[in-house]
Amino acid sequence: MRIFASNLVGLKYTYLLLLLVSYPLLYGQDPAVLDSLKNRAQFSPDSMENISETDTTRQRIVTKLDSIANLNLPVGQADSLRSQWLGQLDDLNNPSLLKSNRLDSLTRYRAFADSLKSLNLPHEKYVSRLDSLMKLPEEKVQGYLAKWKEKANKQSDRLGTKRLEDKVNAGIPDPNRAGFNAPGMDETGIDPPTDKIPTNEIAGKASGLEQDLGLSGDVSEIEKLKEELALDDQVGSAVDPLKEDLELDKLQEQVSDVKALPSAEVNKVKEAAGADKANKQLDKVSQRAEEGSEYAREVQAAADGDFTEVEERMEQKALKKAGALNDLEEQSALLEEARKEHEEYLSLQQEYIKRAQKYSDPAFVKQRIQEKSKYVANDQLKKYKSKVEDAQKELAELKMDSVKRFIEVKSAEEWPLRDRIIFGANLELLRNDIIQVDAAPYIGFMLDDRWHAYFSYMYRIRFNKDDSRVLLNNPVYGPRLSFTYRFYKGFYGLLSGEQVRVDVPKTGPADLSVREWRRGLFLGVGNRYNITPHMKGTVQLMYNFLHDNTSPYARPINIRMGFEIDLKQRVSRKDVINGVKKAHKRKKMLEKIKKSSPVKDPF
Repeated sequence: MRIFASNLVGLKYTYLLLLLVSYPLLYGQDPAVLDSLKNRAQFSPDSMENISETDTTRQRIVTKLDSIANLNLPVGQADSLRSQWLGQLDDLNNPSLLKSNRLDSLTRYRAFADSLKSLNLPHEKYVSRLDSLMKLPEEKVQGYLAKWKEKANKQSDRLGTKRLEDKVNAGIPDPNRAGFNAPGMDETGIDPPTDKIPTNEIAGKASGLEQDLGLSGDVSEIEKLKEELALDDQVGSAVDPLKEDLELDKLQEQVSDVKALPSAEVNKVKEAAGADKANKQLDKVSQRAEEGSEYAREVQAAADGDFTEVEERMEQKALKKAGALNDLEEQSALLEEARKEHEEYLSLQQEYIKRAQKYSDPAFVKQRIQEKSKYVANDQLKKYKSKVEDAQKELAELKMDSVKRFIEVKSAEEWPLRDRIIFGANLELLRNDIIQVDAAPYIGFMLDDRWHAYFSYMYRIRFNKDDSRVLLNNPVYGPRLSFTYRFYKGFYGLLSGEQVRVDVPKTGPADLSVREWRRGLFLGVGNRYNITPHMKGTVQLMYNFLHDNTSPYARPINIRMGFEIDLKQRVSRKDVINGVKKAHKRKKMLEKIKKSSPVKDPF
């Protein structure tokens, strides 16, 4: 009943707005027409005090039919509106159909909610709506309709003007006059019988339904139902946009101004920007009116028990929600995948942290290095086995080359004389009753890189330790000639010969001693070591093959120590670098020669 009443209100507003928009353009601002239209749009509270809601609805339909018959509308439009209102009047005259439609509508609505539930689609909202519809009291619904009547009265007061009412009233015949006829009445003017018109009482229960159809609730439930079913949006969608976009007051002023102008000026006004704007607004009005009519048809169909369009709209919403659910499932899958990746990342991070903690221990690192080094060394040896063999061969060749260079004697003919001369001295300590020191300064000459020749002159200094005197009588002196051969680094072989003037004792009683020249032949080894860059120390160990009792030495083995002054110019840094470069070039040249003519394995 509530949906049916809302449908009637929506149709009423749409019809009145269409009349208000079309009449100023067709008939101008006639006050009689406006007053008549306003009067027919209003409800009389006095006339509604003693009649029921069904009678009120029937009276409104009759009034609408009366208005349609006297508006001089086109034949097609008038027949369409008349058939629509007559169909609603027939529904009111058939109470069993109303009750059956309502019961069938509730059954279909419940079946639709059950189908949504079986498909696992959102259905709780529709079940709650069904329960609220079954529990709403009829008297609260009637109160809600009364509020909408009050809103309709206020809206009709705002829409009309006195000139438009006069214009409309002048063109509409008086229903009280003789001969007035309207659809739903016979030509005699007798009202249709009202004893068969159903009342607003609806049975609490019906056969075949388990639920109690008795309505109960309060005003707050009606307001919730109003918000859920969006009746304000459905009914007001045909009115509110018109109030915002049309600006009827301004439009009526523009139409009145145009009406007052001569017909020659009307075309100019139509071509103005205001007329174009009004035409655009009228197009919007027609579009909004069509939308309002579509919503009104859906509401009327729902009121008649036909929920097909409502079900289709609900199915579309359900499909949209299902699509949203699919999108939500896809997003959930993506989030789940991202969560798994994040968990894998966290596990890897924990593993890396554990490894880092292990490798922070030096003992563990050392152990791992030892374990890995074995495999790495073996792998590298296997990988570079051929290269290692080539390197070993090259190393053997270099060793042979170094031995050859060691054995090979370098000529010193190109050396400067300064680099070939050597100055030095040897000292030999002899201890007996007196301390004797043999001092032998010498000069040497480098025959080549290994052979050296020395000439020295020995003089013996004697020192009496008892009275601390230097003894100068019976001196011992003589020349020496020595040859050395360097065989390994600082070590060399030594061959030396000397002839010394000494006192030789006699066996005769006349002379106690005789001075004679005594020869000596020494063979031994020596070592030359660096003291400073230009000074070297020497140590010699020799054996005298000509030693006898007349020899100036107490023993055949002699140990001599000394030093040498090397006047050879030191190699500069530049020469060292040049030498390294030459050696590097020589090495590269040898490598190229080996690559160009590799040695073939005879086997």
